[in-house]
Amino acid sequence: MATVYCVTADVDFVLSADGKVIRTDDNEDGTEDNGVVTNAIQIAAVEMNFYLERRYKLSGLTSNEWCKWANAYMAAYYLDTRLGNPAAPAIAQQRDDFIDKLKLIATAGYRVPETTEAFNFLPRMTNYREELQNRREKVVVTPETSVGPPPPSGVKRPQGLDFGGGGWYE
Repeated sequence: MATVYCVTADVDFVLSADGKVIRTDDNEDGTEDNGVVTNAIQIAAVEMNFYLERRYKLSGLTSNEWCKWANAYMAAYYLDTRLGNPAAPAIAQQRDDFIDKLKLIATAGYRVPETTEAFNFLPRMTNYREELQNRREKVVVTPETSVGPPPPSGVKRPQGLDFGGGGWYE
């Protein structure tokens, strides 16, 4: 299940309660059909997560106001357009603005307001030295002059390297 940032009441604020019923009443009984708004919120959240997960831990954004309103406006857009109707111009413009900002967030041109990035994107550098005195030449990691955090587990390393024993580089 996707990490979501808003609730049905937030979508009500964007569309109004009556506007929401008009967009979700498929059997024309005057009530909102079950799960339609929840599905729209999840669809919008999945699209947001595509951009946000590159730089942020999603669980840390669930109480963020910017994410809440982005999710609500995008869900309102999906409710507006779900039966093939055009979206209201104001909602379409808001959604486009949020998508543009999400694209900038993914490429580090913009930050989610009132939050900090969860991932460190500083480069890592590992220094190697050659030990040519052995019959089979080795390349050995020099941890004293290497910088940066250890590589994540599962990182493939070149075959034939001696990582010297001890430390993060094993």
